[in-house]
Amino acid sequence: MEGRKFVPYSHDRVVTFNEGDLPWPKVALGSFSRSGNSLIRNLFEQITGIYTGSDMRLVPESPLRMALYDAGCRGESVTDDRIWICKTHFPEFAELELNFKAEMAIILVRNPFDVIDSYFNMGATASQNSSIEETEYERFASHWNNFVNEKATIWAHFHQFWLSAPIPCYIVRYEDLKESPKATIENVFKFLTSSDDLSESGLQKNVDDYFADAERKTAIYKPRVGQNLKSLRHYSKEQLNTVFEVCKTEMEKLGYLSEDFLTEDKFSMLGEDRLKDLRSNSNFIEEFNERGLEAAKTRRSLGKYAPKEVVTVNDPKAWDKIPESDYFDIIIRDVQPNIKRQD
Repeated sequence: MEGRKFVPYSHDRVVTFNEGDLPWPKVALGSFSRSGNSLIRNLFEQITGIYTGSDMRLVPESPLRMALYDAGCRGESVTDDRIWICKTHFPEFAELELNFKAEMAIILVRNPFDVIDSYFNMGATASQNSSIEETEYERFASHWNNFVNEKATIWAHFHQFWLSAPIPCYIVRYEDLKESPKATIENVFKFLTSSDDLSESGLQKNVDDYFADAERKTAIYKPRVGQNLKSLRHYSKEQLNTVFEVCKTEMEKLGYLSEDFLTEDKFSMLGEDRLKDLRSNSNFIEEFNERGLEAAKTRRSLGKYAPKEVVTVNDPKAWDKIPESDYFDIIIRDVQPNIKRQD
């Protein structure tokens, strides 16, 4: 990062593409769908002044992607050196013609219960921020049950891939980003710059000025109305147990089996004995992020002699696609779900 300062933040500063050679390692922002990548992309863009990219193709037959572009995500379908940080859902999805080589990665995670529920609403409404009426979960019970089973498997597979990536990686939990956005994003930038001091690059002042701005842009689009784990009301006891069984290893690593997460008031349906069996406190994230930061610092110090490991995002050789059913074409085309009115 030496010799390159970020443009100072101001409320009316225009976000732009990087010009010329990229002076930093290319970063993959790996997240399973509905894990909050639009939220963190807005933070990156507002604080750095540089658009984030995306490996999702902009095509008219994908209105959700077109809606992101219209909302201001000008880096959609851009994976070259015009951008520093590039969103990807690989290996959940693969856009083989938009592959890029990532030298570092941010792994944005969210608990599978809220992810799967949000995903179902996005697909059923063909919208980033709309929700189906509560009665529709009963109406589409068989679709919802199959969707839970399918997406739980893909959620686990996705995180297995990124948690074993051979490049410096840093885990960000969506729940932490919502609760403590400033502290969380400061730590992310320390990883990305391989430095404990953000002042030299100008990022510390940008972070401070952004969060001090009462009229700052806080989101790319108005998100769905929801609270942490409010989605649990849509799951049966059997469905909850399915998610735990399929995703247990990754949930434990990511802190989703801790006592703070598995509280009796939220998971009362399972009973205290089952919760005791499930609970497990883990220091995995702290240790993983410490290793990632040290690896990033080592790369920086070695310069051109640094290890050359990369992750080729959208590499067909690394894509072990799990077959998915076409629920939403059926629901939207044949049934027309009832959608909650937005306030």
